[in-house]
Amino acid sequence: MKKTTRTALFIYLSFSLYNLWSLRPVNILYVDLISWSDAGSHANHITVVVDHFPWTDRDRIAWFLAHESEIRAWHPDFKDRVDGIFIMIASEGFLNRLEYPHEDLYCFSSIKNPKNCIEKDVPLRISHDSDSPVIFELEEANYLYNNGKIEVAPDYYLIHRDYQE
Repeated sequence: MKKTTRTALFIYLSFSLYNLWSLRPVNILYVDLISWSDAGSHANHITVVVDHFPWTDRDRIAWFLAHESEIRAWHPDFKDRVDGIFIMIASEGFLNRLEYPHEDLYCFSSIKNPKNCIEKDVPLRISHDSDSPVIFELEEANYLYNNGKIEVAPDYYLIHRDYQE
């Protein structure tokens, strides 16, 4: 087989696999509300567990924007008072901490089942307060979402992480 034919076949298969992956719907497996107070401040964060997530930053942000109201509907009492949202992937499903003692797991105390943990895989963090634009914090870059426009966050823009890895 000629080198150009192999290269074309490789490119075709790569695009085909990407399209199959991106067309597969992302399923929300669980949504948890974490609410706490510390030194006079109060915060509400939502953790969303999905079975897989899109590959690109653009697709990840687009997925969140398309599903934000669905995510917030899981906890309607806190619909407008959420400071951050963490999207986590449970590609292996929920795990029992005792069966995976050496893994870095995040466990949900609200799930009353021994299989209440997932591997810590947080491909998207969303931060928002009423005085600033929405911040999408991804693995490769951070983005600001303001007035329907998404732009890359400047390097000097401080991103705070409330999630402890």
